[in-house]
Amino acid sequence: MDRHETFDRDQVQARIARFAGQVERRLAGEITEDQFLPLRRANGVSLELHSYRLRVGVPEGALDAGQLRMLAHVARRYDKGYCRFTAHETVEFHWPSLIDIPAILTDLATVRMQAVEVSDDGLSDEGSARHLDDGGAVTISLVAAGGMPGAISTGQLEAVADLAERYGSGEVRAGYGQTLILPNVAPAALTAVHAALAAIGLATASPADIRSRSIPQPSREPFHVDEAKAA
Repeated sequence: MDRHETFDRDQVQARIARFAGQVERRLAGEITEDQFLPLRRANGVSLELHSYRLRVGVPEGALDAGQLRMLAHVARRYDKGYCRFTAHETVEFHWPSLIDIPAILTDLATVRMQAVEVSDDGLSDEGSARHLDDGGAVTISLVAAGGMPGAISTGQLEAVADLAERYGSGEVRAGYGQTLILPNVAPAALTAVHAALAAIGLATASPADIRSRSIPQPSREPFHVDEAKAA
């Protein structure tokens, strides 16, 4: 998988170390939430009603199998077993403990992934993330009935990584409207890929299905009702 993004590992690790110190000061009560707010936002952390949320960038809109498996590791170890893909080439973890976020960022840095800065009201889920009209691309829908749009479990992440390595080019791209795109699938393998996705509870979507979706807008960031629980 050919990548051209610039990832300065030393710079990223230095930023994580600074943020770890800021987290410790916040948890010790040495700085207030108002003082901590710009520091956490710069490291991809927003404060929601019941938890902190971490937003991570998808480098050039694509993830290799190792990165998918790392997302699964983070979701399993530090969250509630899933993560969420947005329409802005980012991935969100919705239930991390504040004290664990520096460790999460450290793990992600080993596979060239890092947090993206968030604003006070975050980003809307309307966007123009990459979409492939390649006949050999399989579009995977992440809009589950009754579930969180864009959410995918650890087991599903690992299964998609296996499919990307076995049938595709070893990468997955973030698509528009809570989708992942598995490119470069040979025509002879399409039936097997569709069947494998169905077996793990993931459906495929056509471009018409994606365009017809009404994507909800997130509310502005509310102040946390109980910071101790989030931390």
